[in-house]
Amino acid sequence: MLKAKSRIKDLCELHHGKYIEGRWGKGPYMVLNYKGFEMVFDFYTVNAGQTNMIYTRMRCIFKHNQLFKFKMRRANWLSKFLKSTTLTFEDLNLDGRYQIKGSDEGIVHNLLKEGRLSDYLNFRKFYNFEINQKTNRGLKCEPGESGIIFYTSGAIKDDEEIQKIIDLYKITLDTLVALNLSSEGPVKTKLYEMKS
Repeated sequence: MLKAKSRIKDLCELHHGKYIEGRWGKGPYMVLNYKGFEMVFDFYTVNAGQTNMIYTRMRCIFKHNQLFKFKMRRANWLSKFLKSTTLTFEDLNLDGRYQIKGSDEGIVHNLLKEGRLSDYLNFRKFYNFEINQKTNRGLKCEPGESGIIFYTSGAIKDDEEIQKIIDLYKITLDTLVALNLSSEGPVKTKLYEMKS
């Protein structure tokens, strides 16, 4: 059984993050600062009938210079039925390993090529990684802002895997700035608070 409070405290110490105590309806989380961006890491639980499902999640808000959406996940047995909605890029040698969607094929191609995101996403069999402007997964995006969201089922306990998620965010933010899709921070990541 994951003890989220002690695990988040350990991660804060390891990654020099700031520990934020959980409130009613929400567990503790870690805030990491990177070039003015705030990355928020936590574990959360979803009640699925008589079973509780634990997820690992990381979120970050950035100011976008150009509006676009992007979603990437590992391909699975359902992917062959969804090929019509999946972008493919022959020159990136992704070999059908990923299901990729986006609102601007050129931006998505540049983000994947320049950031080599697939290099950072190989460590996990199932995950969702997306960039969008809608308020989602507890993020509160203001006009002119977009959110980067990574989540996967299960509590990631391996420190190396968590470091890979942090590295994924750093390279994504650096690539967004390099491609002039965002400017560097400071940007505060705002979360929805549940009212007690």
